[in-house]
Amino acid sequence: MRAALDLDQDGHLKDPANWDELSAEQLALTLEVTLTPVHWQILEATRQFYADFDHIPRTRPFVKYLQSALPELELTNAELQKLFNTGVTVREIARVAGLPKPAHCL
Repeated sequence: MRAALDLDQDGHLKDPANWDELSAEQLALTLEVTLTPVHWQILEATRQFYADFDHIPRTRPFVKYLQSALPELELTNAELQKLFNTGVTVREIARVAGLPKPAHCL
């Protein structure tokens, strides 16, 4: 059995370096989501954006980035909301991707 995740007060990993498949699956379960290959592509693209720019953007630029990075998925904000079972897509995708809460999120 895996030890509990070390989360901050907002439910994000305290150390993004501790993120792995198991932690992503645990975090996704809090949204009642089972990760599929599409989820993994989105999470990997999100982590790549963060590695490149050291932040997660607001929703509209984030969706545009994903549309550019993963054009074959034809993603929209509504589709992301369905996939991640939440209306707060950017924040929850960042959380499942093991990244800090975006600065612009409450």
